[in-house]
Amino acid sequence: MIKKFFRNLFLVAGVAIAHTASAQLQEQQNLFVTNPQSTHPYRIPAIATAVNGDIFAISDYRPCGNDIGYGEVDVKCRISNDNGATWGEEFFVADGIGDNNGGEIWKTGFGDAAIVADAERNELLVMLVCGKTVCWNGNYIPNKPESNPNRVARVRAKFNANTYEWEWTKPVEVTEQIYSQFVDDKGTPTVKSLFIGSGRICQSRLIKVGEYYRLYCAVWTKNEGNRVLYSDDFGENWFVLGTINDRPAPAGDEPKCEELPDGSVLLSSRCNGRYFNIYSYTNVEKAEGKWSSVAHSGPQTNGVNAVGNSTNGEIMILPVVHKATKQKTYLALQSVPFGPKGRQNVGISYKELSDYATDFASPKHFATDWDGHCQVSNMGSAYSTMTLQKDFAIGFLYEESTFKRDYTIVYRRLTIEDITNGTYTYCDDPKFSKKYIANNVALQRVTAHIADKQTTFKVGEFHPLKKKEFLKIAKKARSQATPQAIATLNAAMLNAPLAPINGEHYYLRNMGFEEGKPAYNDNLYMTATSEGITVKPFDAQEKGQIWTLLHRSNGEWMIYNAHHKCYIGKVGKTSSVVALTNNVGDAGCFALRSDSEGKTLFVDVNATDADHPCLHLSQQHKLVAWNGSQASMWEIIVTNFNKYKE
Repeated sequence: MIKKFFRNLFLVAGVAIAHTASAQLQEQQNLFVTNPQSTHPYRIPAIATAVNGDIFAISDYRPCGNDIGYGEVDVKCRISNDNGATWGEEFFVADGIGDNNGGEIWKTGFGDAAIVADAERNELLVMLVCGKTVCWNGNYIPNKPESNPNRVARVRAKFNANTYEWEWTKPVEVTEQIYSQFVDDKGTPTVKSLFIGSGRICQSRLIKVGEYYRLYCAVWTKNEGNRVLYSDDFGENWFVLGTINDRPAPAGDEPKCEELPDGSVLLSSRCNGRYFNIYSYTNVEKAEGKWSSVAHSGPQTNGVNAVGNSTNGEIMILPVVHKATKQKTYLALQSVPFGPKGRQNVGISYKELSDYATDFASPKHFATDWDGHCQVSNMGSAYSTMTLQKDFAIGFLYEESTFKRDYTIVYRRLTIEDITNGTYTYCDDPKFSKKYIANNVALQRVTAHIADKQTTFKVGEFHPLKKKEFLKIAKKARSQATPQAIATLNAAMLNAPLAPINGEHYYLRNMGFEEGKPAYNDNLYMTATSEGITVKPFDAQEKGQIWTLLHRSNGEWMIYNAHHKCYIGKVGKTSSVVALTNNVGDAGCFALRSDSEGKTLFVDVNATDADHPCLHLSQQHKLVAWNGSQASMWEIIVTNFNKYKE
């Protein structure tokens, strides 16, 4: 496909530099002020726009001076009825009662609000972290009195058309409903502590199961990064998107969710830059699907660049019109502090999503080649969030050291023109979504993932011989142009990967630590020698690089080298070297967790340390035991593709 022409990029010393918007921005409004005399700081912005146009700006108010876990924290709100021109007085959404709480520990404090306004009704949902547990110290134990998790609360609001007032509920604790979703079949919790990423809860524009459009929120956990939850009843009940074994951003921090133009779910997670991952549906109604491989976006990828800081921000995708070409497309917005010296100069990076194959066919594509950015603050600034207002402007809410104290919660009204220096404007076309799915996604989904002339084939990736079958389904998806039609195509492709064949030979290529940032040369192949296991560049004459997969029960595999007549042994304790063994009883028994891009994690189901069961290539080129969130990924490369044609 032809890459879009109107990228505002130029090259300096071989590095792509994105255009920086310099338009004059509207004057900021300081909604929640922390000044040098303030004893109780404000923090953590959240913002939403109701159907009637009312805008809700929310912030932590911290009598304890710190996060949840250190004492009283409250949540306050201000409302604008005129697209952000003026704001009402602040009021409590949730009023923490501090340490003297009469045994109701969950009421000690409330904070880190995540908010959504329903697309059809004048209703609001606010999810809060609450209680008196520092997140890192949380320890959820089902049905045990010593259970001490970071707790969760819910607040609702409805607009009374008779009084013209919003009516708010008191906070309700929903800790057990949330945490119980992460308990496995054996009753073991896979998450000990969590909180929902603050800011904007995502509501689908396309998927409605029941009375409400689907909601998505992402959670921070202290157990291998982020998870994602969804709700089809406007937050009454939440369920895991995917499985409890999924780790969509294993090293992720505070996360957000957004919906891609085809109905897929995008995870955006805090780091130095951003981690991105994509959940592709195979059944929309049942919320079934599969996560891809997480990718890092930063200066190395000409992506989202937060220099010298890791900070919560907002992800939003909107329909726009390219003013010069009149082309309707979508624009991704990601807010972060740009740095370069820590939390300062908050702004919004943007990327046009006009070409599925190059822009969001995978998380790696989405993370790469952003078009530009608009700096909003010119001083110390940190967390940020945004909402689409009724006037199609962006309500941007962020933390700023406005009065030389961290932080005042600042509001600005920004247009798409402001953010992109006049390149784009908002597209108010309710029919555009279907046209986009038909013309920019359906057929491109197949051609982007299966090349006409493949030379290398890997376990897990889409079966190339089924391309004609996939194209037939894609043409039907193009005519229907719905998320479920795309999901049907996804199901066909994801259910027809190249699978390992018992007794066949493969090369095992190391792909580094798959967070988008390999820590060492990734063009190395696992090699058996008389001294043990090592890695070497590919050598067609090296028989030590040819491995046989031998199937055992329950979809598990032993890895055998016929030339040296040995198996890869069991995975031992953390960082211990994995050895070769001639004894089949000492062989490792591996589950192969492969994605559609042909990257596989080797997990020994009988590992000595259950928290470190994976084969990982250390920087010293030793094969060692490592945890699932940071272990090497591998390509299982087919040596004889003719076997897959039979």
